[in-house]
Amino acid sequence: MKIRIIMGSLLLAMAVVSGCANMSSTKAEDSHQDKNAALEKNLIKNKAEENTVNDLQEIQLDHLKIKVSSKWDVNKGLDSAAFSVNGKPVGIIEGLPYAESVEAVLPNQTIVIDKQKIEDLGFDAYLVTTSTDAVQLSAKKEIHVYIFVEPKKEVYDMHFNADSVDEKMILEIVHSAEMINSTNK
Repeated sequence: MKIRIIMGSLLLAMAVVSGCANMSSTKAEDSHQDKNAALEKNLIKNKAEENTVNDLQEIQLDHLKIKVSSKWDVNKGLDSAAFSVNGKPVGIIEGLPYAESVEAVLPNQTIVIDKQKIEDLGFDAYLVTTSTDAVQLSAKKEIHVYIFVEPKKEVYDMHFNADSVDEKMILEIVHSAEMINSTNK
């Protein structure tokens, strides 16, 4: 009887130790995955921000041209362009119908965190930091720049994931922007 109790206790102890080792291993794997995800996010952000004067590519849209890092992949569409680094999206610029205010062109279910006019440009532009509505599962912080093309032709929405591109880089892109005179639009 004592042997059975000792054997049972020994087996129970081995099961507990084995379970703890598995839990510790799982936590270590989760921690390792979190660190890898953070490193990958930083790598993408660093590559997105790599920029020198001679290392730019020009993107021409219907009414606007901008310069972005030549290290970015650009997928051009109709009056739009999507930007990515190593296959991970970092931002987009797209033409929207003209509106009189920033509030009229904000995406649905958007919460404005901050809004400021960008000075020293030959056109009206606003830097707007937004978050998605709390109803959605995961709130996503984005930085938008709304560029108003006059005379009342359209508004460009240049927006970036706030974790991928910092505000300084975005302002450099905005300051590289030039209006294109177009007679057919």
